[in-house]
Amino acid sequence: MIFSGDAEEDTPGELAEYLRSMATEGSVNSSGVFTIDVRAALPKLEKFQLPRPHFGILKVIQSAVASGATLVETNFGSSGITIEHDGAPPTAEELRELFGFLLSSNRASSDRALRDLAVGVNTSLARGANWVEVAARNELGWTRQRWASRDESAQLEEPAGGGRFTVRFVVRNTVGQVASGLWSVVAKKDLLGMLTGSRDEMEEDARAVFDRCRYAPAKICINGRTVPSTTLAPLVTRRWNTFKTVEHRRANLLELYLQAKDESPHLMSVPSLSQARLRLSLAGVFDGQDFETEASPQVVTSPLGPRRCFAIFGLRGKANVPGEMIVVKDGVELTRLTPPSFPKGVSVVVTAEGLRLDMSQFRLVDTPETKKRLNWITAMVGTSARFALNHLPLTEFSPAERQYLSELKLTGVSR
Repeated sequence: MIFSGDAEEDTPGELAEYLRSMATEGSVNSSGVFTIDVRAALPKLEKFQLPRPHFGILKVIQSAVASGATLVETNFGSSGITIEHDGAPPTAEELRELFGFLLSSNRASSDRALRDLAVGVNTSLARGANWVEVAARNELGWTRQRWASRDESAQLEEPAGGGRFTVRFVVRNTVGQVASGLWSVVAKKDLLGMLTGSRDEMEEDARAVFDRCRYAPAKICINGRTVPSTTLAPLVTRRWNTFKTVEHRRANLLELYLQAKDESPHLMSVPSLSQARLRLSLAGVFDGQDFETEASPQVVTSPLGPRRCFAIFGLRGKANVPGEMIVVKDGVELTRLTPPSFPKGVSVVVTAEGLRLDMSQFRLVDTPETKKRLNWITAMVGTSARFALNHLPLTEFSPAERQYLSELKLTGVSR
C-alpha cells in the first residue's frame, strides 16, 4: 500500500512536513517519485490525527455526510458501536485499500469520505477494539472488510439484504471492554436519565455525536433518538415533566442564510426550527472553497433548498454577549471562536471549506485565508443590518433594536 509524494501539495502543511521527515523510511521508485508504506506509518499517523480518541466516531459521521447520506443511525452499547447510513458506498477495492486514503487530499468528496472513514477505523483499532468492520452494499450484495488489527484484515461477501442503509461501520469491544461498560451502567446513579436519553448519561462517544452534529444536513440518530437540530438563538433548557427535558430557543431578531445555487455534501441546510422575526437569504456561488455573492439579500418567504448553506448568521437584537463563530466541516462542529473584533450579539455558523486545518482536521490554522474569512463574515453582518434598516418598516423594530442594527451596519470591511 503506497502513497505517492506527488499528492503532497494537496495535504495540510503539518502533514506535508511530517511526510518529508519520513523520507528515510520510504523509497524512490523508477519514476523518481518518493513513496512510503502507509501501513508502516499508521501508528504515527494516528498520533497526529485527532485531539481526542472518541473523535474518531465523528470522522465516521463526516464520512457519511461527505458521501451524501440523508440518515445516519448510531447505536452505542457495552458490546460496541454501530453506525449505518444511506450515502454512496465504497467499492470492494476501496475497502481493501482503505488505509491508503489516510493521506488523500481534502478536495474530492469521494476521497474525503474514504479518508475520514479510514481515520475512524484506524483510531478504533488504536483504542484496542476486538475488531472493526465496514460493510458496503451494492446491487449484488454486501462486501464486508474486517480488521482484527492494522495488519490483519479479511474481506467477505454476503447476499443483499433489505433496508435503506448502504454502509455499516461496526466496532466490537473486547471482553474486558464489555465488562467495563456493563459495570459503568450498573454504577450509574441517574437511571431515569439513561432511560430518557439524557445527554449527561451518554458515554463519551455518544456525547461527542450529540454535541457536535447539530448542524449536520443529514438526520442523525443516537440509539433511536434524533439529535436535535439547532438555530443560533439563545438556548433555554426546561424540564417538561419527570420524564422529559425540553430545549427552547429564544427567537433571534434577524437571521441571514448564504445560499449557493447548487447542492453540495459539504454545505449545510437552513435550520428548520428557526423562529427569527426576520429571515433573509443571500444567493451566490460556492466554488468548493469560497462563496461569492451575486445579489442583494431577500426576505425568506418559502422553504430553502437543502445542503446549499455556506454560512448562517444570527443577530440577537442587542449587544449583550460576545460574538461567536462556529466552524463546521461535513456536518461536524470543529471549533468555536470568539474573536475580539467580532460584533457583539452575533453568532455565525460557517463551513470550513477554503480554510487550512491542522493534521487533526479539527483545529483552524491561523493563515491569511482565515483572517480574510473573518473580515468577510463581519462585512456580511453589516450588509444584513443595512438591508433590514433600509427595506423594512420602522414598526418592525423597537428603538433599541434599531440602534443595535445601526451600529452593526457600520461594522466590517469589504472583501
